[in-house]
Amino acid sequence: MRLFADDCVVYRKIESAEDSTILQHDLDTLFTWQNTWQMCFNVDKCFAVNFTQARKPETITYKLGHSTLAEVKSHTYLGVHLSNDLKWGNHIAHVTSKAKQVLGMVRRNLHPCPTKLKSTAYKTLIRPHLEFSATVWDPYTKEDIKKVESVQRKAARFVCRDYGRRSSVTDMIERLEWEPLQTRRKISRMAMLHKIQNGQVAIPAQKFLRPVTRPTRHHNSKAFQRYQTKKDCYKNTFFPRSIAEWNTLPENLINIVNTETLKEALSTHYKQERNLSN
Repeated sequence: MRLFADDCVVYRKIESAEDSTILQHDLDTLFTWQNTWQMCFNVDKCFAVNFTQARKPETITYKLGHSTLAEVKSHTYLGVHLSNDLKWGNHIAHVTSKAKQVLGMVRRNLHPCPTKLKSTAYKTLIRPHLEFSATVWDPYTKEDIKKVESVQRKAARFVCRDYGRRSSVTDMIERLEWEPLQTRRKISRMAMLHKIQNGQVAIPAQKFLRPVTRPTRHHNSKAFQRYQTKKDCYKNTFFPRSIAEWNTLPENLINIVNTETLKEALSTHYKQERNLSN
């Protein structure tokens, strides 16, 4: 069970009928707890989600007291939309829609304002919607990446007051010194991996990060063993994806101790890579 403020999640890996029975027992225990302490759960806001990629997943019914929990395909937990197929399309559609709504509000109210003020408004009011918990849901398909970047591109036109068909939005973003959102998410993942490695967050490094035992010229001196993956939904989750990228970083970056200093150095590093590719 995981608790955060008034959010409560009970979960279990289901591999047999016995696992389902244990999970139902956990729910029964919660029901007994709520009656003992008179802290009733709102059953109308309680749902069951079966996360699986099985073609024909088994349907299992769970109850909280006398009420059957409705099974849904996706649900929000701590601001992140989790889908039962382990994909992020629903979440990305939600955050981009919300960011566009805020952008519309900013455009209506700050239209005559200076460029610097409008740029600040974008960074403080709009961009956070596109980056909240992005280390978890960082998109990997071209379609999803494009959806997120499109919001920043619309914001750039607004800030620069340039809606010309032949105008280069890429040039506008460069003049504004905005990093691609894809790069910012990558930096955030590298920073999180750095924090885990150095024990700065409550994620056990020894459980997820295994140092490479045989150094090669293809990775740095602080490389970790890569995860063996078959499905894209797992390959592009935080640890498999971030470890593969971390292993290719140059020595001068991986030896930085301070996380904020590392983020600044990564920003410069990736900018140089973009310039070389262009």
